[in-house]
Amino acid sequence: AFIPKHVACVSTASGYNTIYIISKNFQFKTYINNTLTYVISSQSGNGASDTPFCSTQLADHLYINRKDTRPIVTSTTTVAPSMLANFESTNGAQDWRCSSLRAYGDFLIAMNMAEGSSDYHTRVRFSDLTAAGQIPGSWDASDPTTSAGFIDLVDMGTPIVDGLPLGNKFIIYSSDETYMMDFVGGTFIMNTRKLFDDAGIVNLNCVVEAERKHFVMSADDIYVHDGVTKKSIVDSRIRKYLFNSIDTGNLTSCFVHH
Repeated sequence: AFIPKHVACVSTASGYNTIYIISKNFQFKTYINNTLTYVISSQSGNGASDTPFCSTQLADHLYINRKDTRPIVTSTTTVAPSMLANFESTNGAQDWRCSSLRAYGDFLIAMNMAEGSSDYHTRVRFSDLTAAGQIPGSWDASDPTTSAGFIDLVDMGTPIVDGLPLGNKFIIYSSDETYMMDFVGGTFIMNTRKLFDDAGIVNLNCVVEAERKHFVMSADDIYVHDGVTKKSIVDSRIRKYLFNSIDTGNLTSCFVHH
């Protein structure tokens, strides 16, 4: 009955790797030091879904997200998954959800937001700065004592799919556009600009950093970029063979890994 859908690996302070295995209905297993342990998540029972997960690590915590429910966080030392606290409106009446959740410096970045009954498909939210060993204390953009905030990419024509750091920048992908965000501090905290208007990403988890570049799978190409210029890394025959072979009705199963 446990159908794996996502795997994440972290290194513990003791030097052992911990592998987290997440099922289609948001249940957890951990594999630590040759032992497989079943851990019931607070989100278990939400119902099975083929919606893809993403995961990210910040300040000794692992964050696991699926866009149809609230993110899960677990300490890499205690392995006790729970719903991410503070990820909500200021009055606590509206739970937030996001399509992708990633770490960037000392921030968590949430992209393609659902806030209560409202959807903001091109919204990027960033948390307050995260202290060592803690989760973000606030996502409240109206509180001037925090660094939390949000940016609406109003000229982005399609919803945000995913994002990932590249050096000291953060790259944001829709299905056919790419934006760059970087930390500037001061009043605005973050700054964004369009990087490419003719290249995006096919699915969540279809970008990886290697050799100080992003390798990206889009709906019709596989390309690499350094935050300035991009180029395809498949020639015409390989590209035609690859994309003619893909089940286009199952694109949510696509991913890349380094």
